[in-house]
Amino acid sequence: RCLCSSIEDSVSSHYDSGGLWQRIVEAVTASRSNINDSSQLTDPDHEDQIPAEDFHPVDQFHVGGVAATDRLLNVMGVKDGWKVLDIGCGLGGTTRRIKHLFPSCDVTGIDITPEFIKIAARISDIVGSEVRYDVGSAVDIPFRDELYDAACMLHVGMNISEKDKIYREAYRVLKSGGIFAVYDITLVPTGRITYPVPWAASPAHSFVSHYSEYISAAEESGFNNINTTDRGKEGMEFFDPLRKRLTAGRGMPPLSLAVTLGSDAEQKMKNVIELLHTNQITLTEIICTKL
Repeated sequence: RCLCSSIEDSVSSHYDSGGLWQRIVEAVTASRSNINDSSQLTDPDHEDQIPAEDFHPVDQFHVGGVAATDRLLNVMGVKDGWKVLDIGCGLGGTTRRIKHLFPSCDVTGIDITPEFIKIAARISDIVGSEVRYDVGSAVDIPFRDELYDAACMLHVGMNISEKDKIYREAYRVLKSGGIFAVYDITLVPTGRITYPVPWAASPAHSFVSHYSEYISAAEESGFNNINTTDRGKEGMEFFDPLRKRLTAGRGMPPLSLAVTLGSDAEQKMKNVIELLHTNQITLTEIICTKL
């Protein structure tokens, strides 16, 4: 087994805390008055679908939530009928949003964490979203060449040291004219990370890079029309309500990333918010085209 496979196993274990589906069921049921009991979540034959929005606090696993997803899709110029791949799809929030906004798109999500893939498929069944999910790696995408019109990757690169492999694989599976969009947490030139953070408990599995590494990898892989946008300001605005809540000692909301991040969720979120506010990290959109 290669080193990258070993690291991927460790990263997958970081996110796979066990019992996640049950925690999601309990949190969603408790937070929504229109759900009388958990059978709507646990019974696959239950006739009442639950809106996808009910899952947004846990399945939009990136800074900015659904608004950031919509913004990225708009910048990408996604169109109905496209084949779209979400690399590192997590619980499937972005894939379901694409399918909701562009119903005739053929949408696929891959992730290295098997529990995430199972739950992504389960939520999609519950909300009535036809999306395909597979276990797969950003550096070894399990699909043939030139298959997709567009691909996206949100908050995944922080766990991958080999940014060049990400871009080579994205380039391979995209058709000519295909769009690849990345939205990641990136390091400022003098930035230092305080752990734990949502993507890593220690430096061993954290590969946050300056956005220039992404640009170099994109160029070397053959991409053109590379454009970057700093979204640090939007990230701070998004976190402002949570920052105030945590400062007041009120803890994480029950239906939030606290469900997915485990027992130290509050410390992870405090750290990432502070890192953003003290200009140690920022958020960067990177859009490029395979000509």
